[in-house]
Amino acid sequence: MQIEAAKQAIRDLPLTTSVLMMLRETARLHSTHYSTMIEGNRLSEEEVSRVIERQEHFPGRERDEKEVLGY
Repeated sequence: MQIEAAKQAIRDLPLTTSVLMMLRETARLHSTHYSTMIEGNRLSEEEVSRVIERQEHFPGRERDEKEVLGY
């Protein structure tokens, strides 16, 4: 019953445009990280975020960066 109550509480929350955009971005970052990790990418989730958002570079991992940006 507690799980159902929690699910209903979440359903009742207002979903603003900014919250929706944040959820989509978070899902995109997680998807990019885990999908490329399966293929052998060595970048951490934080590093993937930094590559996508700030175009940071990590010496010696250029191939991993390109893979993330191409995803």
